[in-house]
Amino acid sequence: MADKSKTEKNKVKKVGLILTGTPKLVVVYEKDEQELTSSPKRRYRKRTMPIRGLYRNSDLKLISAELCKRHAILGHLAILQMEKLLAIVQETRNGASVADSIRTATQRYTLDPDEDLNVLDDKTLQVKKQLMAESFEQAALKPGDPGFTYNIEVDFNTFETSADWDNDSDEVVDF
Repeated sequence: MADKSKTEKNKVKKVGLILTGTPKLVVVYEKDEQELTSSPKRRYRKRTMPIRGLYRNSDLKLISAELCKRHAILGHLAILQMEKLLAIVQETRNGASVADSIRTATQRYTLDPDEDLNVLDDKTLQVKKQLMAESFEQAALKPGDPGFTYNIEVDFNTFETSADWDNDSDEVVDF
């Protein structure tokens, strides 16, 4: 039975995979057990979780959501990080070598500025959009961050070249 005088905080330190036999996800985390009367105790814990239900064409989002629901410590990880690890497991289960599966997953879950996003299928495009959204959130300045200024005014009416298609018609069209 848990003692109610303790509060626990978990901080994930490392995440890895065991690919032999049944694939397993390994999480090393720091567990802070703070008693109300004394200083906090830090303990490192290792949790090994089997990955079940991962087949050749399995949806990685569903499996990562199921794992996060089953194991509370995985809620501290990014969803795309979980999907990348599951993609490595899926590729190795399909017969690829570990190095090839890591290379494929890294290519799938990184952004390339020269990549043409118009030729991607819907699932890959959603992953790339999610990667862009996460990188934007990390780079965005929020109130309280150093260098944040409120109410920046930017003038967008400065044109370096004139647009002839916009200037030839001075007529006003009423609707």
